[in-house]
Amino acid sequence: MTTKIKNWLTVTAMAVTISNASCTLDEYNPSGYTMDALSASVEGYQTILNNVYFGMERALYGYGQFMQMTEGGTDIWTSQKNGDNLYLKYGMGSDFANNMMANTLNCCYDGICYCNQAIVQANKVPFTTEEEKNQKVAEAHFMRAVYYYNLVEQLGGVTLQMSPVEDVDLHPGKDTPLDIYEKCIIPDLEFAVQWLPIEERTTRPSKKSAMGMLARACLQSIEYDSSKKYAQRALEVAKEMVEDCKAGGAALGVYMYDNIEDVFAESNNFENKEALWKHRYVVGGVSNQAWIMNQNNEQFYCPLTAFSAIVFKTDIHSGNKYDGLSDYQIWGRRAGGSFMPSKYLMDLYVQEDGTLDPRYHEFFQTQWTCNKDKGQSWSESQVKQFDKNLESPEISEMVPNATTGELVRQYTKFVFDEEALEFIRPGDDGYAEKVAVKKDSKILYVDYKDLYAEDNTVIMDYHRDYDNTDEIIIADDGSKEDTRELIHQLAASSEVPIIHVWHEDLGFRLASIRNKAIAKASKEYIIQIDGDIVLHKDFVKDHARFAQKGSFVTGSRVLIREGLTKKMLAEKNCIISIHDKGTKNTINGVHLPWLSPLLQHYRQWDISYSRGCNMAFWKEDLLKVNGYNEAITGWGSEDHELVCRLINNGVRKRTIKFAGIVFHLHHELHGTDNLSNNRSILNETKVRKLTWCDKGIIQN
Repeated sequence: MTTKIKNWLTVTAMAVTISNASCTLDEYNPSGYTMDALSASVEGYQTILNNVYFGMERALYGYGQFMQMTEGGTDIWTSQKNGDNLYLKYGMGSDFANNMMANTLNCCYDGICYCNQAIVQANKVPFTTEEEKNQKVAEAHFMRAVYYYNLVEQLGGVTLQMSPVEDVDLHPGKDTPLDIYEKCIIPDLEFAVQWLPIEERTTRPSKKSAMGMLARACLQSIEYDSSKKYAQRALEVAKEMVEDCKAGGAALGVYMYDNIEDVFAESNNFENKEALWKHRYVVGGVSNQAWIMNQNNEQFYCPLTAFSAIVFKTDIHSGNKYDGLSDYQIWGRRAGGSFMPSKYLMDLYVQEDGTLDPRYHEFFQTQWTCNKDKGQSWSESQVKQFDKNLESPEISEMVPNATTGELVRQYTKFVFDEEALEFIRPGDDGYAEKVAVKKDSKILYVDYKDLYAEDNTVIMDYHRDYDNTDEIIIADDGSKEDTRELIHQLAASSEVPIIHVWHEDLGFRLASIRNKAIAKASKEYIIQIDGDIVLHKDFVKDHARFAQKGSFVTGSRVLIREGLTKKMLAEKNCIISIHDKGTKNTINGVHLPWLSPLLQHYRQWDISYSRGCNMAFWKEDLLKVNGYNEAITGWGSEDHELVCRLINNGVRKRTIKFAGIVFHLHHELHGTDNLSNNRSILNETKVRKLTWCDKGIIQN
């Protein structure tokens, strides 16, 4: 086995020297492209026009964080109880305006600037006819209205800019929402309605796209206009679209399928006639936020449990039948998701007679089959975890051992493509029967009543007694296949869920892989260790007992000398004591946990007294500072720099002494070539009292 501890890797940094000798400040445009040059032809103008869609994917439709803001705060979606609920923090941090919304604001204004340029430059283009010009520039008017509509509805009054920016305005004012509607959104959409073509298009809007958006905008303007002057226009446009729909889309292409199944049919996935405006996203991802795609009819946007018969792939190393495919390709999205239907939303599908609306099963996926090619058996720990009846013949049976004849328990196995999990609820066919057998059935039935409380909160949370450990996440900085196989073997027999987070070996990237692991963590408290340490038997218990809101914890370590390390590795022995010959700093191994609270302020303000191999954080605190700084590569300073930002952000440092004990294996120190740069980053954090790093868990 070649398990790789990345502290042993070397990263080579390239230094670039810049001289000011013989240099000029004159700008040079190597492409020769200018707005005027592009406007000299219809083809060139198309290049300008393409830019108006810049913010579509990067900031609005299809972008996960924008959806989290617009959908997550409503009464129809809640967070995933047994997984990531970061959208509740509105951008993974408390400073809403400075992170998630900043990206939306910047991308929208980038898009608006492109729209303004396209509108102005259109007058310079040698179009054959005025109609040809108007059809083209109508796209820019439409998109400008879309950008401003979303900005106003999320932020209220913003700066209205309807011409290309000539000078920097350091003190922009805010226009009222109604002014923006009257001066920009509604006139732009009226222009688009008049000139956009009728034919079906993808991404580029058509006439019906503009009409739908116009009706929405006119209706929404009532929020800011007590006279409701645009309400009649909304009604007129809506009626025209309804009449066209009744006629089968003869004039405008407005169309509705005869049945709900066709809306989500695979055959209609990319070219859906019912959509007024559509934008195609590539399965497999076109950006690092591609998981937002909610494809086909798989709308239950979170796995309900960590049930091991259901494998959600994140890379090509799963070992299951879907090897080589990603979650995007299998499920149309990543497995984790951010949205979960609220009780209120689920109850909207209950009809007056108590039965479910026929659209319910078309909108939500409620059944999952075993997708492990070798199948998956129940285990004793899973039986306890999901409150199943161990004695049920569908769960297990006692069979004689082939060698000894002794009776041993044999657990029921799911075969590939066999139903393994089902969400059940009142009003659905067979609900009562499934509730009656849910403890005895081989299938894991997740009951609506076990998931939602009467006050609409989510109550589903399987309590496991694993010495306060709910999950183990292995942050793997590029190990090989044998390590993956070992982890999977351990995971199969572990009572505690083991999650393997891996990325490619591109050098020592400890900060990056730790961020990926932090993002994957589903629990609120994270205890962090390194791969080169041995834990005291009460390590987790000590940390859990010492946890306190508003603080993070750092511990110390006992050093194991080279000779003893070699002996332990050769004998595959992890039993260690401070009394063993070959240990150093043995005072750090004295276990007197009752003393820990009395010494919690030890070296409280000393940033250098922090050990990444023995730390614990509240996940929310890590997210507020954006996790580890991935600008730090190679060995050194990544833990101290994080600690500095946490303290700068008001999180208290507490030291755990005489508890939370770890033993550090000896190894040669490599990967220090970038240490000087890392220390410079740390020093900047100290001097500027930074609380956020740009290259962290969130990266724009």
